[in-house]
Amino acid sequence: MDVITQVVLGSAAAQAAFGRRLPRSAWLIGGLAGYLPDADIFIQPPGDPLEGWFWHRHFTHGIGFVPLGALLVTLLFMLIPSLRREKAAVFAAAGVGILTHAPLDAATTFGTLIYWPFSLERISWDLVGIIDPLVTFPLMLGLIWSIKRSRSRATPRAIASTPESASRAPRSIRTPAILAVAWAVFYIGVIGSIQHARVMSVQAQLAQARGHVFSADTPRRALPTPINLVLYRSVYVHNGRVYADQIRVPFFGQPTVWTGSSTPLLTREDARTDGLTDAQLDYFEKWIWFSQNWVVRPSSLGDPVGTPRVYADARYGMVPNEFMSIFALELPSEEIPVVARLVRNISLRTSRSGELIDLILGRDTRLVPLAQALDASRAEATPPEATKGPTRGAPWRPLHIRSPIVAGPTRARILPVTP
Repeated sequence: MDVITQVVLGSAAAQAAFGRRLPRSAWLIGGLAGYLPDADIFIQPPGDPLEGWFWHRHFTHGIGFVPLGALLVTLLFMLIPSLRREKAAVFAAAGVGILTHAPLDAATTFGTLIYWPFSLERISWDLVGIIDPLVTFPLMLGLIWSIKRSRSRATPRAIASTPESASRAPRSIRTPAILAVAWAVFYIGVIGSIQHARVMSVQAQLAQARGHVFSADTPRRALPTPINLVLYRSVYVHNGRVYADQIRVPFFGQPTVWTGSSTPLLTREDARTDGLTDAQLDYFEKWIWFSQNWVVRPSSLGDPVGTPRVYADARYGMVPNEFMSIFALELPSEEIPVVARLVRNISLRTSRSGELIDLILGRDTRLVPLAQALDASRAEATPPEATKGPTRGAPWRPLHIRSPIVAGPTRARILPVTP
């Protein structure tokens, strides 16, 4: 998730576990440890504008990095004389803080090498959005409450005043942090799992209405949109095409659907026919791995419609009837000394923010009840698999969109991103 949530979760977890032994410093140790894996954004190999992007959520997020990261944080806090007698507790608190980072990132949609060095597979559980205030704010409140208690009750005078206070004070210090961490685990692990399962069920019903059959290895995802667990982007693959829909599952109420479109899923073989150089093919291989095999050609992304050299991540389209991702890989065809560059469609994300809010709140009229969406899907003709480019709605006509959102040299800027 975002850096603030990572820091606060690591801090709250360390405070919950070691606030009794380290009442004044456990939260500081856990907060720094919770941030440490995201320091990989500073990995920027010279001469390679995309390598830093590919290294994000890499080895620093794996379980193999936990002891090393905890050791680094411990060595830093050994500069504080009062903590030198608590080396084991400091190391354990740092371990708890850093151990929260990778599972939290894996619970999102982006992909995390949580099992490094035993596996290089990017893991995504799709349980929570990259940003969700219902995770962050309760963690912050619990942490602040716990820190305030540690300052007011964990003083030598307060602890030594009576035998009863000596036993109660440390426990009361940790309680708010424990409650905050418990809420985060419940919200993501329980509520997130229930909502995800509901969306996957709706997705299966839509596919069945279209005559599509899922197997055990059918690629399919239900990705929560930012700041909520109500609106999801549904994507699945059938006969080499990616089908996208927007599915809203309110906590209390029936699902609604905005049926979307489809476009061919690109493979390594497709890239080899695009006239890429060997170096560009290497980048495409990395992009396939990075996007977890969800690469498509956008309908438009600041280049002529149908350009064969812009490769978008189908997981992050803003709306289901367009395949314009918020970021994509561009492999220039012109003779310039740029092998590859990252297109970050920030303007697209900004211009669609109001539309996203309406969809989350259920005010968008394109969202229809599930029964109506299923009836419409059954009535539509099955899209011809040979059709090239995106298609939208009945009767699955080719879609061509020219967007002015990204244009000119600004699209080539490389900016660091920390999902």
